[in-house]
Amino acid sequence: SCFSSKQQQYATLGVLPHNSHTIITQYARWRKYNGVVGRVIAPMTAEEITEQQAATKRTNALLPTADELQEFATSNDTTPVEPPSNDLPPIVQPPTIYPPS
Repeated sequence: SCFSSKQQQYATLGVLPHNSHTIITQYARWRKYNGVVGRVIAPMTAEEITEQQAATKRTNALLPTADELQEFATSNDTTPVEPPSNDLPPIVQPPTIYPPS
């Protein structure tokens, strides 16, 4: 036969072969044309919600409270801060190369 096995399978099923990249591109264009934006998020299970809440609590425990931030902002800490050391070598400019005249 002159058809590949894939083409025979498509013919048997009555569907046309497709290029997945073309479908992705056309779907993106269809979404833009029709003003479809955003993402559909799968509903979360109770376990996933609990884990997300626990992660949020862990993150919030690391952040300073409003009282701590206010105290820091109004403190009169005048401890001098050490300037960074300047141990880097000096920057050397490359020579200017002029075209031949």
